[in-house]
Amino acid sequence: MKCTFCGDEVKIHKAIIYYQSNGKSYVFCSSKCRRSMLILNRDPKKVKWVNKNG
Repeated sequence: MKCTFCGDEVKIHKAIIYYQSNGKSYVFCSSKCRRSMLILNRDPKKVKWVNKNG
């Protein structure tokens, strides 16, 4: 599985899976990625620590 925000590979037992009420699901590798996408509404292309190749 890949992280929805940064694109890093995540093992299924380490992933944070977030489900929205409309049926969409997001997979995150860390709370840092979850917070950046859902709460802070950051664009992954503009964040320096995101893997640009993934």
